[in-house]
Parts: sequence; structure tokens; C-alpha cells
Amino acid sequence: MLNSRLYPPRRPPLLAARSGARQTRRSGAQPQRNSAANSSPSSRWPAFFAGIAVGLAASWLAPKLLLVERQLEPQLAPEAANTAPEQSDLLPSFNFPQLFKENEVVVPESEIAAHSSDDAQADYYVQVGSFRDQADADTLRVKLLLLNLDAAIEPVRGDSGLWHRVVVGPLASSAAVEQARNKLHQHNIDTLVLKRPRR
Repeated sequence: MLNSRLYPPRRPPLLAARSGARQTRRSGAQPQRNSAANSSPSSRWPAFFAGIAVGLAASWLAPKLLLVERQLEPQLAPEAANTAPEQSDLLPSFNFPQLFKENEVVVPESEIAAHSSDDAQADYYVQVGSFRDQADADTLRVKLLLLNLDAAIEPVRGDSGLWHRVVVGPLASSAAVEQARNKLHQHNIDTLVLKRPRR
């Protein structure tokens, strides 16, 4: 009795097949055939070879299309160069890293030791590293901040690309430069002293 509640009564297999045939005759629909059983492995080969042919054609054409695109780029570049001077003449251009580079001087050891009278006219910076990757520069800057040194990162574009320079400063006097250098040398950090005109 429990089974009759949980499971519906089954029809005998022969009667189920007959009732299905009667329903298709009544509705006028044709019985569906299994298309997977009718398809043979030999009917898949043309699609396989067509896919290979398309892949080979794409790999043969792609480099030629890129070559044509590269040949068109130099022809477009002179046109852009002709319009660029007109726009650049209207606005002044400033390249601050280049201006700083032209105005900074590497200070020799002997001059740092001697207290010069031009401390009031110049700021000193102690360069402690220069990195291509900004993450490396940030790591060194954090280390310097933990040593209680005022550190900054200056992006500098040179002939070899963009560099991230880590500097301590500005330091107002050569005595402050010596204190910073001594602290850095205690932590095995090499230094380079830069002198820039005060702005």
C-alpha cells in the first residue's frame, strides 16, 4: 500500500508502445527518428577537414595582413607630423625632469665636507636609488621613511626609458646632507649627493 502512494502504477511495456503509436496516428505527426544513430563517423570527416583548411588559411593570411598594415603606418606618420607643429607652436611646452636634470650638479665628496657659503642659494638631495619598476622604488621609499628620512620618487625619462629616482631631501645645508648620508651608510645604502638651485 505504501508503494502505491509513492510510485504511479506502471503500464505493461506492450501497452505503452501501442498507446504511443495510437497518439502519433491521431495527431498525424510522424514518429521522430534518432539522428545520432543515423549519423556515421564518416559524415564528420568533411567538417573536420574544413576546420583545418580554415585554420591554415587564417595562419597564412594573418602575417600578410600585418605586413600591409605596417607598410601603411609610415605613410600616415608624415601627415600627422605636418599637423603637430601647428598645435605645438600655440602652447609652450615644459619638460620639468629635463629642466631639473640640466640644473642639478653632482657634488664631490670634498665639497660636501667643506661648508660652503652658497648653502642659502641651493638645495641638496641625496639620491639613494634609481629603478625601472616603480614598485621597487616604492619599497625603498618606505624603508627610508621608516628611517625617518624625507624621501620622494622622481620620474626621469632618459635615453634608456623611464626611471624612478628615489631621493632624500631637499636638505638645506651640507650638515644635514652629512647626517642623512651617515644614517644611510649605517644601513648599507649607497648615496649620491645632488645640488639644485633653490627655487
